[in-house]
Amino acid sequence: MSLPLEVAAEPGEKTSSRAQPVGISLLEQEPEEPLGLGQLPTELLEMVLSHVPPHVLLGRCRRVCRRWRDLVDCQALWLSILARKHAALWRIVSTCLPAADDPRPCVLGRFCERRPIGRNLLRNPRGLGGEPRKGVLLWFQKKEVLDLEEEGFWPELLDSGKIEICVSACHVFSNFKKGVRFVSFEQWVSNLEFGNEQYGVPFTNSSVIVRVRLS
Repeated sequence: MSLPLEVAAEPGEKTSSRAQPVGISLLEQEPEEPLGLGQLPTELLEMVLSHVPPHVLLGRCRRVCRRWRDLVDCQALWLSILARKHAALWRIVSTCLPAADDPRPCVLGRFCERRPIGRNLLRNPRGLGGEPRKGVLLWFQKKEVLDLEEEGFWPELLDSGKIEICVSACHVFSNFKKGVRFVSFEQWVSNLEFGNEQYGVPFTNSSVIVRVRLS
């Protein structure tokens, strides 16, 4: 945009009948700075945080400020994550939540971070860690005790009757009673069950998997 200005003539210099416009650019208005995340309304901030990986939410975002901590500790954020990524699981989990006045930290954060449903909870499924000697009868023992709450479950979900525990490929525990919090897995095997060429602890690839009941 420009403003027309008249140019004054020097002494003894003829002036034209019409003034020549001289363009002077006006200063452009600086664009407004976008809102920072801390200035967003709670609903929008919650939507943004729902796209952040769970381990980042718990490890970093929760430490930003009190407002962010309260959002990360709220069930609503984690339920929105489950609804978007695991709709079938969300329908079950949302019916087995602790009471709203429960003093414990939000259980859904650990659940979403650990993702315990459908994965092998055993840390050493093949029993690695030793080598049997040839021609010598040896018995090998593998034992693991799994704390289901430490893996990401909580009492209300474990007692809901909507999940089952599948141990290895041989047995499935369904309709187990309320109060189950640990799984103790123990297996014995002798090296004579395998050929002399077998080295390494001769355990099968076992598993302990918690899954949703289909019926």
